[in-house]
Amino acid sequence: MSLGHLLDLTEEVQADVAALDRSAPELPSIGVSGEIRVPAERRQEFLADLRSTLQDLFTRYGGAEGDAFKLAVACYPRGRRRP
Repeated sequence: MSLGHLLDLTEEVQADVAALDRSAPELPSIGVSGEIRVPAERRQEFLADLRSTLQDLFTRYGGAEGDAFKLAVACYPRGRRRP
């Protein structure tokens, strides 16, 4: 995936979240952020594990019934922070 796609995804998630009804008593959601350090020689293994884990979730919960949740995952190299 390209950086442009990641930026488009970020904008889409921001618009989706902004459109939610914040007055609703309960909005089932989760936000997780973290940093994973992967040696270069294990990068492909990591990405394959991530893909497999997500595919498992889509398979188990991808039915036609129930509440629809949108899942967006972004994985990118962390650059240096600007002062």
